[in-house]
Order: sequence, then C-alpha cells, then structure tokens
Amino acid sequence: MTTKVLLCGGATAGHIEPALNVAKELVSLGASCEFVGTVRGLDRQLISAANFPLHLINPVPLPRTINFDLLLLPFRMTAAVIQSVKICKKLRPDVVIGFGSFVALPTYLAARFLRIPLVIHEANSKPGIANKIGARLAQVVFQTVENSIQGAKTVGTPLRSVYDEFDRATLRARGIAEFGLDSTLRTLLVFGGSQGARHINEVVNEISERLTNDPLQILHVVGRNNTDQILNRSHHHYREYVLDMSLAYAVADLAICRSGALSVAEIAATNTPAIFVPFPIGNGEQEKNAKERIDIGAASMVLDRDLNGITLLREVETSLINLTTMQQCGASHTPINATQTIAKAAIALTQA
Repeated sequence: MTTKVLLCGGATAGHIEPALNVAKELVSLGASCEFVGTVRGLDRQLISAANFPLHLINPVPLPRTINFDLLLLPFRMTAAVIQSVKICKKLRPDVVIGFGSFVALPTYLAARFLRIPLVIHEANSKPGIANKIGARLAQVVFQTVENSIQGAKTVGTPLRSVYDEFDRATLRARGIAEFGLDSTLRTLLVFGGSQGARHINEVVNEISERLTNDPLQILHVVGRNNTDQILNRSHHHYREYVLDMSLAYAVADLAICRSGALSVAEIAATNTPAIFVPFPIGNGEQEKNAKERIDIGAASMVLDRDLNGITLLREVETSLINLTTMQQCGASHTPINATQTIAKAAIALTQA
C-alpha cells in the first residue's frame, strides 16, 4: 500500500525547497506526496512547477508585536485550521511533514486533531512560533542547528541530490556556459535569497567597477523585484533569478549573500567561501545560522547596518587573499544527508 504524505511549509524558497527535496526522496521510496500552501509567496510557483498537487488555505501570519493583526489571529487561525482539517479528511494522509512558516501551524493543529503522525524540521537556529508549537505536537522533530529545539535530532537541511557529492569541476564548465562567464577570471557570486536583497545589490553596484578591476567578474542575482538595479557594466553579469543554484556555486570563488538556513546549508555543502550579510528583520536567526561557518574559518560576516562600500570592499579583498585557507577550513565540515533521514523517518512512522 502506498504511503500518503502531506507536506507543509511555504511562502519562501527557504521553506519550500527543503520540503520539495524531501518530497522527491519520498517519491523515490514509493510514497505519494501532496502539499498544503497559500496564494502568498512562492508556493504555487515552485510546488506546481515540481508537479506536486497543491491545496491552498488562507495565510495566517503570526504577528511578532501587539497590533490589530494579533486581535484577528484567533479568527484567521480557526478558519485555516478548518480548511486544513477538510484537506486532511479528503486526502487521508498517513503522515504530515512540516517545515515551519505561517502555512504550517494550521496543518499541524489539524494533524493533531485527526491523530495523524507529524514530523517537523526546523532549519533556522532560532525556531519560529509555528515550529515551537508544532514541536510539542510532533512524534519526530529534526533540526539543522544544534540546540534549536530541545530534544530534536540534528540532521542539517534537506538539500537536492546534486549537493550530496558536489562535483564542482564538472558543474563549473556548465555554469560558465550558462552564465556567459570568462573561465580565466575569478567569480564573485552575489545573491539575496529567493526575493533578492536590495541593500546588498545597492552596495555591490556601488563598488562593482573597483571589484572588476581586480580582475574579477561578478555573477549577481538581484531578485525578480529588483530589475531596476541591473546596470550595464563590463564583467558584471546580472540575473533576476537562478533556478539551479548548484551551477552558480560551481563557478563561485567567493559568495556574498544573506544567511538564511537554505543558503548557509548550500554554502556548506559546496564549500564555497562566503561573506554573510544577515537579514536584519526577524528573531535574529540569520546571524546565528552563519555562526558555525564563521567559527570554523570558512566565512565572515558583515551586519546589514554596517554594510557600505568601504566595509564590503575591505571584506572582499581580505577574503580573496584568504580563499585557500577558507576552503581548507570549510572542507572539515561534512553535512549529514538530511533529505534521506527525514523521508525514511516519516515512512517508519506509518509502519509503526
């Protein structure tokens, strides 16, 4: 009998892509997978593109401060839980797997109400409200970073299979062709997650002519909403979005990026030296996400409030001098195959 799995955790690529990676692994193990998501964010774009059925519920943002939205929260949550219960009754999943975000909590509560086994994965060093509550309801809890959730098993972040044994040399040739790069130049990769990062874009644009005189070329993923920041400059190659980031890592000698859980995990898996600029909004998880890479000497950090042309140029110049050392330090870190671990644990719950 085929194991039926319902996955939830949407809005951003940082939540959706790990969920998709686990879903693909589950399918390879003979399970069938469907998703719960919302119209907000990248749910329909990424999940539907991967050919998984997607069931929509109303978004329930969890306010971090006392405001009018907080007063509406009980009503919004109740409506979303009812929607999730209806979906679960219709699909009759054997297990639910959640990855956090505002879409997850109603589905966690529905799973608890219907006595469906629940597995949770927390990617950030500081869990959000949804996974803090969900961890109390789940049979199995996984985490990327030690001590994120008490009692959770540390497995890393679920990544695509291409990162299991990352072949930089082979992928580099493909990446050079894909992005139209010069194979004789070192490459600085700049990106800000699935949505881009306007502040990083702005500062890199400010110093790009000085950087490309190094000589250095820049592969710059600005984000789909930031096309106004694309300039016409020699050796500065812009993309709105890169679907296969493994090719971007393969060509990169150094990366400048936010430190969302997925980005940090991919940086670690590809052993790419990095300058992290944590996103300053939230509960401080991005600063903590990058800590391990910094502690082992494989990366450095510039806080967003300190980010300007002078500080970034100095950090890039220092990192380029120390590239070999950063790569050697990073090689000591071997990520666990979280994708397989989570998928097998979910199936095991259905057989208990």
